[in-house]
Amino acid sequence: MNETITKTTNTRSIKLVNVLSQEIAEGRFAPGTLLPTDRELAGRYSVSTNTVRKSLLVLQRQGLLARQPQRGVVVVSPGLRDPGLKRVAFISPMASVLANEFLAGLTDGLDDDRFVAATYITREDLDKYRKIIIHVADQRPSGMVIWVQTREYCEVAWECLAKARIPVVGLGPHSIPNLACDYVRDCVADAGTLIGRYLVRRNLRDIAFLCTTSRTIQGERITAIRKELARAGIELPEKRIFFVDAPRGYKQPPDPYADARDFMARLLDRGFRCECMVFGHDYPAVGALEAVLAKGIRVPDKMKLISCGRSGVEAISPMKLSTCFVDFPEQGRKAIQVLMRRIDGYDGPPEIHYTPVTLHEGETT
Repeated sequence: MNETITKTTNTRSIKLVNVLSQEIAEGRFAPGTLLPTDRELAGRYSVSTNTVRKSLLVLQRQGLLARQPQRGVVVVSPGLRDPGLKRVAFISPMASVLANEFLAGLTDGLDDDRFVAATYITREDLDKYRKIIIHVADQRPSGMVIWVQTREYCEVAWECLAKARIPVVGLGPHSIPNLACDYVRDCVADAGTLIGRYLVRRNLRDIAFLCTTSRTIQGERITAIRKELARAGIELPEKRIFFVDAPRGYKQPPDPYADARDFMARLLDRGFRCECMVFGHDYPAVGALEAVLAKGIRVPDKMKLISCGRSGVEAISPMKLSTCFVDFPEQGRKAIQVLMRRIDGYDGPPEIHYTPVTLHEGETT
């Protein structure tokens, strides 16, 4: 699977490290194989030769590659790789900006004199995610950091990890059933509190809420929003709260915006309007924003939109969203620190570590 990176890489070199290490793991570059030249690799993967050189250097440090004088870069046989480095795994259900931010923080905090990291990433494929969990458990790494993106990703074969007794740190708001492990996350209610205060400060009174994820988690945010609104005598009634199923986000290829876009279009066709609509996270916000703009409704003049959770959609969204930011690199750094402490023998009770949330005002409010 995918070997990861050291501290000095950028996003493109992270991606190239992942691709090359996966190809090595899958045997496309067998042990002893001479890699193509830097220029040839740059052309094959549509990156610069400088990015290629950075990525190859990372893989050399990890022991996957070796540069031989007068010959070039070759793939190292597994039996010749440094046995002194402990392996930790980062598992993500999706390749995204946020996954890269987690990974950047994780590798920044990793003691690379003692550890080598491997990344395992799917494209929102639940079945593949489940298989990866089982595969990694069988490989018995020293520890694992797992991003549990949504409730659906909790429903996998976690018992294999419990049996393997591998230290695990979970990222995200969801807890893994029947697995005692540490978590690093933001406080779910914090975003609701920030948004509620923002709505009151702007004197926005006709509020609605839409989301496509867990009612349990969003319920905490809704409660926090209502608490702040109530201080100003503003209500968020149940009939203005919409939960939307989003099956197309998990199909191949995934389209995490389509279901919210279609739902919002139908809602608008029935005459729905509000001053400001709040979204559980950026994916439904982008889908709804596309529907609103398609109906000719001016944003933010006629309708404002704000999200409880940044999802790295800056390149996709037709407008810059007002959204709550979580320091995902810091979560990655904290996760690897907590994991290394467990690997080094700390056996205290499971812990939850929280990171702060900040509200960034964009073009949609």
